[in-house]
Amino acid sequence: MAPSFAVIKCNIREGETLVKVDVNITTLPNIHEYIIHPSILDACFHIMVHPAFTGNVDSTAYYLPSKVERAVLHDADYFHQHGLDFVLSYMTFKSWKPDALEFNMRICEQTGHVICTLLGFRG
Repeated sequence: MAPSFAVIKCNIREGETLVKVDVNITTLPNIHEYIIHPSILDACFHIMVHPAFTGNVDSTAYYLPSKVERAVLHDADYFHQHGLDFVLSYMTFKSWKPDALEFNMRICEQTGHVICTLLGFRG
């Protein structure tokens, strides 16, 4: 069973959101095999498809990650060097089409230090 993470706090404004995600890396299997564990990425971008952000209340609509124009690792060793209780995920909305959403996302640690940036993230 995959580890689950809880959104601790979420602030949504028009076109942007800041999410605080509970991330106890000691519970992640094989954490040292990844730069950023897939479960952390999933928890960070999951809010982008929430009806509070998209305005789409259709429970049959699904958006799956399909493209990232650019990925920037600002600190590739961060998760290996530091224990984290939570990460911050800051997202800005770029565009909406009936079959796709596009946004930019930054994953930061507790003090705001940027760990990675995903530009043109499409789902």
